[in-house]
Amino acid sequence: MRLGLQGKLISAFMLILSFALGSTCWLFVSQSNDRLEDIMGEQARQISYALALASKPSLEGKETGEAIGDAIRLAIAACPVTGSVATPAV
Repeated sequence: MRLGLQGKLISAFMLILSFALGSTCWLFVSQSNDRLEDIMGEQARQISYALALASKPSLEGKETGEAIGDAIRLAIAACPVTGSVATPAV
């Protein structure tokens, strides 16, 4: 089977479109991964800050055992069973 000029042009355009689609998908996935890492890091920072603020009064009152237990209970309550972190309502 011999391709004419039209067949070669169609094949070339299909190759170019396939390459463009593949590179676009790769770019989307890589940028989404970077964004997800940023969001997860920010949530971890916010939770650690909230735990520090929640345990501050107990630590100032020399109740370190209760403060650590309360902070751990608060962290467990903030994380549902799915393992994702619940965001506080503002």
